[in-house]
Amino acid sequence: MCPQQQCPLTHGLIQCQLGVVQEFADWIVSQDNSFEMAYAIDQDKVANMTIRLQFNSDSKWTKALKYMLTNLKYCLKWAITHQKLERNASAARTSHNMNSSSIRQ
Repeated sequence: MCPQQQCPLTHGLIQCQLGVVQEFADWIVSQDNSFEMAYAIDQDKVANMTIRLQFNSDSKWTKALKYMLTNLKYCLKWAITHQKLERNASAARTSHNMNSSSIRQ
């Protein structure tokens, strides 16, 4: 344990955890610029609430994690929706190509 201060490992894990969600959202925006997360992420904060447990009340910490998970849910919903759309488009292309080749024969 690191008394009275944030452990480097804990700080790194927090930054990594939020960083992954932010990178996922940034990648989605690069694919679809209309995408927005529900809550802004800034360093160790989601919607200006820190996800650090140290020096934080349980209710604020819980709310910050809830916001982070809501953002992740938005990202996953986008990914699942677009995966389904891509599958449908791919199936339609395959069907169209099969119909075109059978007509030519």
